[in-house]
Amino acid sequence: MNKQPKKLPTGIQTFEKIIEDGRIYVDKNRMLVNLIEDGKVYFLARPRRFGKSLTLSTLEAMFQGRKELFKGLYAETWLNRPEFKPSPVIRLSMNTVITKQGIDNIIFSMSEHILDTAKLC
Repeated sequence: MNKQPKKLPTGIQTFEKIIEDGRIYVDKNRMLVNLIEDGKVYFLARPRRFGKSLTLSTLEAMFQGRKELFKGLYAETWLNRPEFKPSPVIRLSMNTVITKQGIDNIIFSMSEHILDTAKLC
């Protein structure tokens, strides 16, 4: 009975990878379900390395209806409601936007990023 303890998800920023790799995951899905059901606009401002990408990745998996990832977690019940329907998710990342070359380049870079993302949909 030498069961290996689960590994920490060090450096992993996607919910899917943490679950599929069997890493330690603290279920905070109740808070995400509450955010969704409140139906307000939120600004997620957190320090670097504080879980923003993981939170957005988890929300993305929830809206896409990836039920297999939520077995045993709070959101499993939310996803299995009869009225639940998966939704398309468009994710824009500011990581690829060039910001050090003036406002015109920021606008151009953001426009290009949005157009590239739209082509994938």
